[in-house]
Amino acid sequence: MSDITTILNACELVWRQQSVGSVAISDMRSELESHLVDAASAGKSPESVIGTNLDAFARSWISGQPARVIPLSFSAVQTEREAQADATRARLSISIAAIIGVTLLGVLLGPKSTYSGLESWQWVFVLSTFSLLIGEMFTGGFFVLPFGIGAASASALSFAEVEPPALIGVFTVVSALALWGLREFASKDDDVVFAVGGDRYVDQTGILTAPIQGVGTIGRVRIETESWMAITDGNQMIPEGAVVRVSEVRGTRMVVSAT
Repeated sequence: MSDITTILNACELVWRQQSVGSVAISDMRSELESHLVDAASAGKSPESVIGTNLDAFARSWISGQPARVIPLSFSAVQTEREAQADATRARLSISIAAIIGVTLLGVLLGPKSTYSGLESWQWVFVLSTFSLLIGEMFTGGFFVLPFGIGAASASALSFAEVEPPALIGVFTVVSALALWGLREFASKDDDVVFAVGGDRYVDQTGILTAPIQGVGTIGRVRIETESWMAITDGNQMIPEGAVVRVSEVRGTRMVVSAT
């Protein structure tokens, strides 16, 4: 219970800082406590209700404007993230192994050059390597880094006196492999926000445990092991025991409609 009290006090502090009225704070605190107790009774952690960012969770209850979400249960979110992490590690490992293999093959089997201007190519790729790596430090996003890796591989081949056309080919292949291996790190801005708290129940169904008598009245809906206050946007009477679908979350209330 001490963890629940700590969470409630932290949320209340955020609500008071945002000038939420005392009556609304009392309602939200009671509602949140019931969800935390339900979760604990079902053997779930508090994070299954509030997510990993308590401040963002508390603010979402004030505004009633949740972030773009994917309606997954908490366990499904964890499974999805673990699968994505495994795929990223596998792709990165394959990319590194392929880059090393291409570079070694180029050094050992690449056609040797008798071109007198090979030193110029060495300088080109060495300077490109440092310029691109420094550029990555200032820009971030892992977009410039793959080309720096490609230039580094071509530099190694240039000092092994490999023909310039082969240098260009290795630079292109290694850069492409590095870009493929690092693509997950280069696409962070496209990540979606997974649903936490009440938002994870959007588009899911539940059972009405207290009837809704039309617009402006409040019922209750049970979804899995949790009970939430429920309202409807439509001027419809939804009886107790009806199956309803959650369309959105507004603060501490689920907006539902009959299925």
